[in-house]
Amino acid sequence: MMRIIALGFFLTLLAACHTTRSLNFESMESIQPLQETERLITTLASDEMQGRNVGTAGIEKAAVFIETYLREAGVNPFFGETFRDEFTSGSTLTNNIVGIIPGTDKSIEKEYILIGAHYDHLGMIDNSEDMVYNGANDNASGVTAVLQMATAAAKFTPRRSILIALFSAEEKGIQGSAHLAEKLEREGIKPLCVINMEMVGKTLTDQPGKVYMTGYKKSNMAQELNDLAGDEFVRFLESESRYALFYRSDNFPFFKKMNIPSHTFSSFDFTNYKYYHQPGDEVEQLDLPNMNNIIHKMTFALLKLANEDQPGIQLND
Repeated sequence: MMRIIALGFFLTLLAACHTTRSLNFESMESIQPLQETERLITTLASDEMQGRNVGTAGIEKAAVFIETYLREAGVNPFFGETFRDEFTSGSTLTNNIVGIIPGTDKSIEKEYILIGAHYDHLGMIDNSEDMVYNGANDNASGVTAVLQMATAAAKFTPRRSILIALFSAEEKGIQGSAHLAEKLEREGIKPLCVINMEMVGKTLTDQPGKVYMTGYKKSNMAQELNDLAGDEFVRFLESESRYALFYRSDNFPFFKKMNIPSHTFSSFDFTNYKYYHQPGDEVEQLDLPNMNNIIHKMTFALLKLANEDQPGIQLND
């Protein structure tokens, strides 16, 4: 009888999980429906979140929403029993939200891939008809992408471990990612690479379904992700070097501290969106089907990377 019960439990568990053999782009479309992407970004960019400024009730609501979502998606807290990674921004306490999807292969479960995005924004403004900096593109879009990526990764039970980090105080000078990079280094944790999602809600000018990678020439990550996805969806953008974007987002502290491939992926190119750091940065201004397509491609590449025998991503000489 016990054998029958155990077999039944195993078959139920197997049916509930997707396997590597079932991994394909079509499975991304079913696991990450557009309706869920719309729900996530609309919630994160709502007036209720009050612009998600550090130290406010609004960012606390966002943090609780993110924690709850990760837990329900099957993601575990990374630091003990809590998702919270507390630090001080100026004189204000705030939190990164950090989770983990443990790898299933004991030989490579300590090889971490970190996916991240910042969830803070600019808060509210007085003397304006529209008082809330909703930050739909900056960066509710990136958070939505990471949450959807985490949902799929938890279902596909990757061989390598995936760290999920939602950073606070990016708008204060990439403080949250700097704090986490230092903390991971102290604990002897050095990710294989960092994939940071930033402002992916608009269509890259003349390149639907594409993103660019900051610091494109510093590693071979773009080519590797394109090969894994079977699609040249990660592109080079000349202006990202001119604006020094590699050094201005949450990828940089990990590169600086650990000397690992660490890049930000974005579709905001300074010509395709006029609401950067404006109260008008609202969900209605975004191209959510294009964004969802980007999420599918990035997730597909991520999961293949997490299951490779020998990942090929490395820094260029």
